[in-house]
Amino acid sequence: MIENFGKNVARLRKQKNMTQSDLAKAIGVNKQTISNIEKGDGYPTFNNLEKISRVLEADGVQLFADEHVVYVGDIRGMSKKEIVCFLVECIQNAR
Repeated sequence: MIENFGKNVARLRKQKNMTQSDLAKAIGVNKQTISNIEKGDGYPTFNNLEKISRVLEADGVQLFADEHVVYVGDIRGMSKKEIVCFLVECIQNAR
C-alpha cells in the first residue's frame, strides 16, 4: 500500500488543479519534497501526512489504495463526461 502513496498524491493533487509548488507551500515543505514523495523516493512525516490529507481532502483509502480501486470520493461532484473519462483512464491503467 505504501508503494501507491506517491502516485495517489500526484493524482489527487492534479484533480485539485494544484502544482507541486502549491501543495508544498500549503503544507510547509519545499517542492523537491513533494516531487520525491510522488516519485516514491521519500515519504512524509506523520505531521506532513496529516497536512497532505487535509489539503487534498483525502482519507487513507484515497492516499494508500491500489490505483485500480475506484473510490466514490474520486467521482463525487464530477460531471458525467468527467466520470466516463475517469473510468476510461482506470481501465487503460489496468492493462
